[in-house]
Amino acid sequence: MTPANLILALQEHIQSLLKGYFYEYEGKILPVKVFAGWAPERTSAEADILPCICVLPTKIEDIIDNNQENGAICTVHILVGTKENLSTDSWLAIVNLIEHIRQGLLKKQILARKFALRGKIITEFDEVQARPLYYAGLTVQYNIAQPVPERPERSR
Repeated sequence: MTPANLILALQEHIQSLLKGYFYEYEGKILPVKVFAGWAPERTSAEADILPCICVLPTKIEDIIDNNQENGAICTVHILVGTKENLSTDSWLAIVNLIEHIRQGLLKKQILARKFALRGKIITEFDEVQARPLYYAGLTVQYNIAQPVPERPERSR
């Protein structure tokens, strides 16, 4: 459950970062939806899920070294999608949104008092975008708990 708990803590943190952050598209003010895992399937053409953020675990690495302290690292992708009117500056919304999240992750580096941000934050923008849809992503790593290994009992 530890990776799942991390994803839920990240979802909650990103939602708190986006309180009061609204997105305007075609005259409508839309909240940014944050999903733990993949976004749900659309039920109709009317049910647009963008703008949205998906928080996904992608890799877990266990560090096992009998001479050092053991640990585990969870790599997480934070995928961001927006929909923009076609204009020369329509790319700004995705850049502003991803930067808002990046700065929030840097400010609060420990989540739920147990998941510590480690290494670097990688922000990626695809060179080719399916305009009017724009996508970008952040890759982050957090330390997560690892079970304590069982040790053979010593006979007396």
